[in-house]
Amino acid sequence: MTTTSMEAGKWWRFSDYLIRDGLILPSPGATLESYDPWEGYAAAQRRGATAETPYQSLVRLVAEVDFQVGGRLRPEGRAAILAWCRQYGLLGLLPHYYDLLPAGVDLVDDRRFYWSYVWDAGEWEKVTDSEMPWMYRSTEWAPLGNRVSVAKEEDLLRFFPRLPHAAGNELDLPEPLSHEFWEQYGEPVHQFMEEAYALNGALESLATIPKNIGRETIWHDADGRRWIDFSCTDFVLGLDTLNRLTSTVVPILKVVTVGAKATLAERWVFRSLLASLGMMAHQDLLSGDRMYLCANCGTPFPSTSPNASYCSLKCRNTAQKRRWRERKKAAKEAKT
Repeated sequence: MTTTSMEAGKWWRFSDYLIRDGLILPSPGATLESYDPWEGYAAAQRRGATAETPYQSLVRLVAEVDFQVGGRLRPEGRAAILAWCRQYGLLGLLPHYYDLLPAGVDLVDDRRFYWSYVWDAGEWEKVTDSEMPWMYRSTEWAPLGNRVSVAKEEDLLRFFPRLPHAAGNELDLPEPLSHEFWEQYGEPVHQFMEEAYALNGALESLATIPKNIGRETIWHDADGRRWIDFSCTDFVLGLDTLNRLTSTVVPILKVVTVGAKATLAERWVFRSLLASLGMMAHQDLLSGDRMYLCANCGTPFPSTSPNASYCSLKCRNTAQKRRWRERKKAAKEAKT
């Protein structure tokens, strides 16, 4: 048997979205469809392709949307966010942040059975408190990487504005990533943009590889004073952010048939679009690409060329036109 690699990146998007009360929500009457964001990533990798990868598209929102928490969203920023969501869907922040979600309560013979959706081995399972895997039994809803914290009811209800209120552990959420889930689910604009800024900041930090990366960063001068070299700090924080985005990705093995032979295939399972986008950047960096900052718009972009300067043909043309106007202006001033 041989091992191949493939991605299970299925995701969902509505045909239209709106922003109401700070939430990105599906528009009334919008239709839901599934698609594979990795197909867009593969298309952008082909030789001669001019399309950008899905994660680059999210990063570009940072430049297009002048967003400030608590401030009003400008019409052009609102339009840019909604256009992005129509193409890619919501980021899936709730299933990305939590691996344990409430699924209601049953009363049997005066005994309460609390149900939960548990992310386990690449899928969501509905279990009672007695069936719950041992690592979850000490908590109720576990934020990723901190299983001793409990999600507050108001945190969950932010994503489900039409969900009936109930006692915290009696909330009955729709099955994660189901049709009913997406119909009721919305994402706060500020959290959506915070993740876009986080990815943008991580890639900006990775655009400059410090010369002393991997070396000792604590040293002493001639007088014995202790100093710390912080030149690698941004780079390391960028790596940490990217690793956080991909920490929910689960690799699983599947038996697939290639021709007449059965073979094992590795499949990555994603429970959020955000994790898929992080893994795309991860793959670019592992394939030999380096991150650069566009000389025109400042957006981080991957390239194997050491002379890469622009993230797109549009930015290259814009910069060339700017230089042409500057030369023309300088020549005119020289004549006067």
